[in-house]
Amino acid sequence: MVPGQQPHHAQTAPTRFPYKVTAHLERGWWIVTATDIRTRTRVSTLSQVSAAARHLYARALLMPARDIPLEVRILRPRPPENPARHRYQRVPPKSTLVD
Repeated sequence: MVPGQQPHHAQTAPTRFPYKVTAHLERGWWIVTATDIRTRTRVSTLSQVSAAARHLYARALLMPARDIPLEVRILRPRPPENPARHRYQRVPPKSTLVD
């Protein structure tokens, strides 16, 4: 290093607080989508979503996972408006014709 010269530091991506993550259930797996870096992964339980998302960002941004702030949004399918009515709808009796 030359006297009077500043040491060179590795550049990291600018930090945006917080990073956006969505998770939804698909065929028994939680699909985790890191929207800012357009990357997806899957995990088996909802409790693994945050850790998986931090790992995705840590690899993409070359930062420690513990330093990555997240905003996780869980997307759940909406149930039908009246599930009992749809599930147990009465079937009209068959008409019988007598000759």
